[in-house]
Amino acid sequence: MIQKLLAVSFLVGMSAVAASAQVRDTVSLPDSLWDAADTVTWVRKVPGYCEGPAYEAATGAVYFTQQPGNNYPNWPIYRVVPGVDTGLIWYNTNQSNGLAFDPQGRLVACQKNQVVRLKPNPVSGGLGGALDTILTSGFGASVQSNDLTIGKNGDMYFTGYTDNNVYYLSASGARTTVATGVSSSNGIEWLRDLDSNAVYINASGSNVVYRYDRDPATGALSNRTNFISITQPDGGTYDSHGNRYVASYGGGEIRVYNATGTTQLGYIRLRKQSGIYDSVASSGRTGKQGNVDNCVFGGPDMKTLYMTGDGGLFAIRLKVPGVPAGVTALRASSSRSRGISKEASGEFRDVRGRALAPETRAPAMKVPLSKSP
Repeated sequence: MIQKLLAVSFLVGMSAVAASAQVRDTVSLPDSLWDAADTVTWVRKVPGYCEGPAYEAATGAVYFTQQPGNNYPNWPIYRVVPGVDTGLIWYNTNQSNGLAFDPQGRLVACQKNQVVRLKPNPVSGGLGGALDTILTSGFGASVQSNDLTIGKNGDMYFTGYTDNNVYYLSASGARTTVATGVSSSNGIEWLRDLDSNAVYINASGSNVVYRYDRDPATGALSNRTNFISITQPDGGTYDSHGNRYVASYGGGEIRVYNATGTTQLGYIRLRKQSGIYDSVASSGRTGKQGNVDNCVFGGPDMKTLYMTGDGGLFAIRLKVPGVPAGVTALRASSSRSRGISKEASGEFRDVRGRALAPETRAPAMKVPLSKSP
């Protein structure tokens, strides 16, 4: 979510933070998705609000952005290899927000008034922060592209949070407006492996996730329907069962739904110690609220869910893997099946054709769901 705040101070005593800051989290998920022994870990602590996690399978690195405020022209991009190094930072990234890797393994970033591809750094083997190619620009001088989803041939959809529009960029570079009137259009998912004829768009201003039918020939979107009602939906992802993980921004949690969006299966809630990594006090959004905005699956087995929000990068181990970019996954009997393939034997199959347990059912909630920010 784009911050409309004053700048956040970077002058935080990291030694004091390491000594006193603790993650307070509550997880309520069914046993088929989560082992109660696995808790949320704070992978990388950052004094501010962070967004746009993207996983690079070739290196095991997770990239994400920090948003120090609209008064800063450049928002840094962090690169972290969990368990190996504490990460590198690249500046001069023109207010980068959402990130994603294209089919060639190149990082693409949503920025102010443009979508760009970043240039690899031959020395570090990572990204240098310099632009490789401006993929599209000029769609509104004050519009900040927010999040994106990329297809197997490099075509993509991206959202314009401040103009309530959604755009399609073809593999040839032609940009078209494919949806308007999406209040605070935010996270976007093209379930290209599970539901190739649909695109899901998070409308933060309307508290709803929309589903659109997709025209495979032109990329056009039509037939908008309400998929999930949720408080301030930001970014999200999905696993190989088709379950949906949607960040409720002000609610401070990742809410998990079944593949059809009809049942909430549980949540992963983040909270932090008061006074640590707080945002500007006048904003009314403090660090202890633990706002969370986006998530992505990663790790060697794609069973680690990485989450961003106030305070940096977080992670939790889950039992069902995410869907790697570019993998041909589940066969759906129809575009409305949301990717759950059921063979004649009654077994569900994963991305490699292996039998899975039947679709997860809703557990008893441990505590009432948060309804507010």
